[in-house]
This record gives sequence, structure tokens and C-alpha cells, in this order.
Amino acid sequence: MKLFILLGQYKGFTDAERLLKNLFDSYSLTLVNFVLNEVTPFHYCYYTKPESKEEFRDQARAHRMEQIREMFYIEPFVIIGFGWMACDMLFRKGRSQTRTRTGAKWLLSPGAETEAWLTYDPAAALFDPNLVVDISWVIVNAAKDAGIEIVPNPNVKPFSWDPYL
Repeated sequence: MKLFILLGQYKGFTDAERLLKNLFDSYSLTLVNFVLNEVTPFHYCYYTKPESKEEFRDQARAHRMEQIREMFYIEPFVIIGFGWMACDMLFRKGRSQTRTRTGAKWLLSPGAETEAWLTYDPAAALFDPNLVVDISWVIVNAAKDAGIEIVPNPNVKPFSWDPYL
């Protein structure tokens, strides 16, 4: 099986994605281990800014989840959601309930067979480096769920926090 990485809103390849890529590289997780989105291992809940009105947001959320389900039937994968938008999309739990679900694996909906892991948004870890420990823990456990061997790579340089200090 492969990993399906679900981030919030697409904003280009930001420092948050660089941090995440650095974590994957440090565990020897390569593009072979991911369900690819064009040339990156990242998928997003929204590629444009989501509507503020709840009815439009519900429609966008349902449409995106249907796309993810279709991909799952082609090739099963282990889902890792990052941040509140992924929590909202995967589990229908709002921003205020995200922290009660981070760091664990949950059913996508009651009675569903598919589960997903949830952890913090890597953008939050840029300003609170302690979150990297929790994010790493989820990545390692999700990879184990997918049957992927984790091999620490000592040649990967640590992420530079200099711009955020």
C-alpha cells in the first residue's frame, strides 16, 4: 500500500511542504511510497479558496471526498490528513474539534471501513517546532500501517528553522 498525504489549501510549494518533504526524506520515504499528485506526494483538500457559505463548502467537500474515494478504489492507500481542513473534510469535524483527533487513526465515517490518520498542519510546526515530534509519530505509524519499512536516513540535513526564530 501507499500513503495518501492530504494537506489543507494549495498555496504553492511553501516552507510547510519543504518541512514535510524533509521529514519524509529523513525516513527514506520516496515518491514510490506515495499516491502521487502530478509530481509531488501531496494532495490538497482545496486547490482554490473554499467558499465561506456553509452550503457551498458542503458541496465542495462532498465533491472532493468523492474524488478521493474514487482514487481509493483504484489503488488502496493509507490516508494522513494534516491540519483542520483535512479533519473537516475527512471526519466532518470542525476546527475546534481538530485537536481532539490529532495523533490517532479514525474511521472516516460511522460504519465505514476506511480509516485515516490525522496530525497537525506542518505550517503550524514552523512556529512551534515541538509539533514535529507528533507529526513524525503519525507519519511513521501510518507508514507501518501501509507496510512500508522506515529506515532513518542520516544523510538528510535537518530542516532549517532560521527564518522562524
